[in-house]
Amino acid sequence: MAISLEEVKLNDDIAYECLSYTWVGPKGGDTTNHRRMVCNNAVKYIQQNLYDILVQLRNSNILGPIWIDALCINQGDISERNSQVAQMGEIYKRAIRVIVWLGKEDGYTKTALESLERSTLTLEDYERDKSSSLREHRRCPYTYDEDCAILYFMVQRIWYSRLWVIQEIVLARDIIFFCGSHNTTIDTIWRGSLFIQYSDPDIQDDHNNLTEANFSFSFLAVCIFRHNRLRSPILNTIGYTVHLFRHAQSTDARDKVFGLLAISDCYNYHLQTTMKADYNISTQQVYTSAAKFASCDSRNLAALAAVGDQSLNQIISLSSWVPDLSVSQSLPPLEYLDTRFAAATQESYRLNWQDNALILDGLLWDRISLSSESDSEIANRKGVSRLLQVFNECGLRYAHSDDLLAKAI
Repeated sequence: MAISLEEVKLNDDIAYECLSYTWVGPKGGDTTNHRRMVCNNAVKYIQQNLYDILVQLRNSNILGPIWIDALCINQGDISERNSQVAQMGEIYKRAIRVIVWLGKEDGYTKTALESLERSTLTLEDYERDKSSSLREHRRCPYTYDEDCAILYFMVQRIWYSRLWVIQEIVLARDIIFFCGSHNTTIDTIWRGSLFIQYSDPDIQDDHNNLTEANFSFSFLAVCIFRHNRLRSPILNTIGYTVHLFRHAQSTDARDKVFGLLAISDCYNYHLQTTMKADYNISTQQVYTSAAKFASCDSRNLAALAAVGDQSLNQIISLSSWVPDLSVSQSLPPLEYLDTRFAAATQESYRLNWQDNALILDGLLWDRISLSSESDSEIANRKGVSRLLQVFNECGLRYAHSDDLLAKAI
């Protein structure tokens, strides 16, 4: 979880003050992980995770004012929830410091952090020359025990999988990571994220946490986004960010979009509208709006390719052109998707919507009468035979040269 130390009060109605707190023990007879605390003279029930970080902050002499969304937003009040989510971007941008709680320390924590802190690799070096990271990794060798400690430290933290942490990291001016009594910088953590790419496959197999490892490695993308978002306008559009971070997890499926509003440009000129957090509308409506923004923001038809395998959809009644963002699929970001949807013509197309139907105006250039197998199917003998059949039936007028056809055969 992440919390922010507030510099100034944003509005009179924002309840960020957690100036004093004391614990009065667990709820009587309750076997859950809830703890009771007194905050501003009111009793609050909190999760064990929040209890742990507050204890650590008190032991570290880090006191309020502190803004904690679990305490400062009434999740059961839709009106308040809409209002507070709209302000969270400003809260994290204007916070003196954002504190990230990775959980309690264990036997691996100290070794992992000390090992990662030996590295001098910077994010600028990594982006300028990706191979520099591998050279730095080899220059700063780790023992087998250190490898295991780093990998275990990174993959055992569910914090990396959560969508809401993205805006907290991207917007924060200053960030400190706590893991038990240990604290470190964001550079140490993203180096640990990058380490997963170079770690020994045998060690990864021993831990058998591929999903968690992918979440940990994806934190590097968050840091790169933080570093580059002001350089490239497309990085700021909500249509781009919802696809870039669709792998992240959220309890409320609508937060796949709402949780990224604070780091996105949410106004679309073509649609003449602004994306806003509204928990009164359905997930289907939120995802449909996000798909419209993505189609317009990408300025091509790449967003249609982001729909992916619809048989995996978990949200029912989505139109065929609307991706189910609640499903994490292995799809490249929008700017890397193949956008060559112009069949031998440079004529532009127009996108319009009528209710939930996507209307694409274009030119009928030709009709497909024959096709080969897919790339994966061509790899076997039957697929190659089918490909040769297509070549023979089409004739040389569709081949670039005699030599090309000969090579294909």
